Amino acid sequence: SDTPPIEQLKANLVRTMSTVHRYRDTARLVLGTIEAPDTQIGERVDGFFGGVKELVAGSLRTGKLIGLVREVPEEVATHFVFGAAKEVVKEMVAVGNGKALDADATASLAEALVSLSASGILTESGAAAI
Repeated sequence: SDTPPIEQLKANLVRTMSTVHRYRDTARLVLGTIEAPDTQIGERVDGFFGGVKELVAGSLRTGKLIGLVREVPEEVATHFVFGAAKEVVKEMVAVGNGKALDADATASLAEALVSLSASGILTESGAAAI
């Protein structure tokens, strides 16, 4: 792709946040703002988050290979990025009270999340790409 990796990341976050907003009730369950009705659903949610963490870890490894992500302990970086994104989305769902989040507000949230996360994990050249 001709699109810079940072711009791809922002676009992915915007799409994810838009989907979360579209499916708020499901998002509330998945994000733990309401309790799972049974242990089987809770286990599936845990499995989902485990898969998301694997995707984050893979993205960080790829970022290291192409010189965007600096050398940091993978497990710590994965939890840092995952936790930051999860908490921002969780707050977005909780605070929104059913109001639609417009495209500008979603893009602004994605930009802030990438900017704040990037200052801790990116190399100098990776940070300059922002």
